[in-house]
Amino acid sequence: MTFIGVAGRADVASMQDFAAKYHLNFTNLNDADGSIWARFGVPWQPAYVFERSDGTSTFVNNPTSAMSQQELSDRVAALT
Repeated sequence: MTFIGVAGRADVASMQDFAAKYHLNFTNLNDADGSIWARFGVPWQPAYVFERSDGTSTFVNNPTSAMSQQELSDRVAALT
């Protein structure tokens, strides 16, 4: 299982500050031009894309709150 954070429409310093502030220990990418977000249809944060090994994916976006740890765990478990 691989987790990747994608900072949309931000500068590298802001992305690095965010990753450091929240002690993110997974790969974080800067999508300054929004092309990665566009590929997955992400309009705003927080958003999650769960991509399966067969190439299919599920997109989850809630503009009012981040996904709970339990929901995230359940969705990850469903992928395996």
